[in-house]
Amino acid sequence: MGRASTRPTVTPITAAAKKHLGRLPDAVFGGFHLFQLDPEDPASHALVDSIGHQLLEGNTVYYTGHCTGDYAYNRLNMILGDRLRLMGGGCVEEL
Repeated sequence: MGRASTRPTVTPITAAAKKHLGRLPDAVFGGFHLFQLDPEDPASHALVDSIGHQLLEGNTVYYTGHCTGDYAYNRLNMILGDRLRLMGGGCVEEL
């Protein structure tokens, strides 16, 4: 399991966890800090899609909060499905 504030993206954290653990983590908790992306900008689509496709490796479940932003969360959710989950204050997850 990994936990961090993931600026600017979560991908370096999952790569570091894989190197340290010898495998991808079961879960990662943290905001992806994508809330400032412009949903109308094609570069935003490319960035979010790239992150989503990089996170498809393995079976890691990603728990993210408000700083991911609605646009990025919804776009990532189309790629990751139930492996992307919202967390908020008071959220409890049993692993």
